[in-house]
Amino acid sequence: MGFTLPAFDTALIPPLLFFAVPIFLASSRLYYFFKPDPKPDAYNPETGLGRGAPGFLTGSRKVALPLHIAARIKMGEEVTPEEITEALEEQRLKEEEEERKRLLAEERERSGAKTMKIPDSVDEDWLPAGATSVGGGRGGAARRRKK
Repeated sequence: MGFTLPAFDTALIPPLLFFAVPIFLASSRLYYFFKPDPKPDAYNPETGLGRGAPGFLTGSRKVALPLHIAARIKMGEEVTPEEITEALEEQRLKEEEEERKRLLAEERERSGAKTMKIPDSVDEDWLPAGATSVGGGRGGAARRRKK
């Protein structure tokens, strides 16, 4: 005679699933609720070490200090955060101005407009808007047609 499996009543499958699935879900929730913290670098008040310690700025970002501020810090001079913020803002504005000038030069180069070399003695702020470009460009009041 061969080996036979014990008989199992298939009518019991739905009630077993009805109880087994909620028990499984509840036990998995309890496991994740009570499991140890995955962050081993949490703040330890006994040693004073770890992420989130008092005075540890977790939301800060690293920025490159301007050279004159870095030199003052190296000399041992006290530099306030307001001074650093002001210097960073000035540096950002200067970089934006350089980028704007570079983009304008690229645009002129692409459009084919030639630019006039302005002597250093001339203050550009007092020149009219199109004084530095030579020649026409596309369009213009003289080329427009009346309809």
